[in-house]
Amino acid sequence: MLDDPHPPTGIIALRRNRIMQLQSLCRQRNMSIPHDISIIGFDNPDWPGIEVNNLTMINDATLILDKIAVNMLINQSNSIQKPENFLLAPALRPGATVAPIKPKS
Repeated sequence: MLDDPHPPTGIIALRRNRIMQLQSLCRQRNMSIPHDISIIGFDNPDWPGIEVNNLTMINDATLILDKIAVNMLINQSNSIQKPENFLLAPALRPGATVAPIKPKS
């Protein structure tokens, strides 16, 4: 995908190892993050070893979702109550790995 004559301007990567692989591929192709390609992570990792400082992230609220699911199961098993509906909106945590799209010339 990065070798395509018209590579993507941005990628959302789901896991730490994918983000690190993407960084390595960009380095091999002399691509600058975020000037040539933007990277957004999605799984809210707070871990060492990420090479791009200040990674732009989509916070996925997994821990909140886990707690809600367990409470819903407990409530449902204790009664004939109809399951509740929840809407979780992920939040964008801006970082230094996203830049505006360059206009095509």
